[in-house]
Amino acid sequence: MAVLHIGAMVMACLLPISIMIRLSLLALLIASVVHILLTHALRRAPRAIRKVVFEDDGDWVLEMQNEESLGPCRLCSRFVHRWLVMLQLRCPQGRLPISLVVAADAVNTDAFRRLRARLSSLGLTE
Repeated sequence: MAVLHIGAMVMACLLPISIMIRLSLLALLIASVVHILLTHALRRAPRAIRKVVFEDDGDWVLEMQNEESLGPCRLCSRFVHRWLVMLQLRCPQGRLPISLVVAADAVNTDAFRRLRARLSSLGLTE
């Protein structure tokens, strides 16, 4: 993501546009970088995911940094690898799906193995 933002900033500086439009584009890009860092990298934003719970009925519950609980969420898509799990969850409270990336070294080894096994055995229904 950082590479895309830096590339967009370079392009905004190179475009033959007025200085006000250029400054507006740069301000929007900087705001986007700050949002991504706070939400995904540092997990300090109020809407950052703090905890994910997989319930027995196949639903997912997301606990956000601001103590808000989203659920029941349905799994839209998944990618399961030995070192990485990527999930896309659709919650009734939001219009867009929520993406979640879990690296193998971010959680307990046994919990990550159980998550991978459970996701591999699930079938996706829309």
